[in-house]
Amino acid sequence: MTARRLCSRTKTLLINMSKLHLAAGSQQPPKVDGKLRLYSMEYCPYAQRPRLVLNAKNIPHDIVNINLLDKPDWYFKIHPEGIVPALDTGSEIVIESLVISDFLEEKYPKPALYPANPEAKKRDQELIEKIDPLLSVFFLCLWKKDLKTPEEWVEEFVPHLEVFESELGSRGTPFFGGSKPGMGNVITPTEKNNTPFFKCFRLITCCGHGVNAKILLLLLLVRNYPAKKINLHC
Repeated sequence: MTARRLCSRTKTLLINMSKLHLAAGSQQPPKVDGKLRLYSMEYCPYAQRPRLVLNAKNIPHDIVNINLLDKPDWYFKIHPEGIVPALDTGSEIVIESLVISDFLEEKYPKPALYPANPEAKKRDQELIEKIDPLLSVFFLCLWKKDLKTPEEWVEEFVPHLEVFESELGSRGTPFFGGSKPGMGNVITPTEKNNTPFFKCFRLITCCGHGVNAKILLLLLLVRNYPAKKINLHC
């Protein structure tokens, strides 16, 4: 798929956001018995983390997407800051993507997404923490794209991506979790993730000899749609 087609497809998704996300003036959907509820936003990479964990563990749940550009008043009773994600268990509200993901891992231990070995688990948790600097560069490129040339953004992106490629290579396994995907694959940018943001990252995380060209394709995509269309605040 060409960069132009990718850009057009992304714009279409973002323009349709208001049709899929609840905004000011909407009514809070009634909770479904026996299901967890995740308050999310379709294009927020942080909200995607618990979505992927819920799906990986096959936990009964529903998702209510929030329009973060025009938030409903009732949502502030769920999360005082009005950001996503937030998980409603029926008895408590859990916030912050990594906290929610670890909460789900503890309450629903099968299938396990962390290794049983404490040292290996700590290694995965340390790896997961390294995704935030990469996302920070991504959003800087998105919102302040004119501060640097595409080539300069590439130079800033590559070291963050190489952290994950190097770690995966050192493990000698197809996934961070070994022979099957684990929490590291759910949270970090790997080719197995299938979300709007990580579909972009999928262009570049298989690295190889064409890594710079792949990153440049991502940056060209990012630089060709207005940042205001995805004012995430998540």
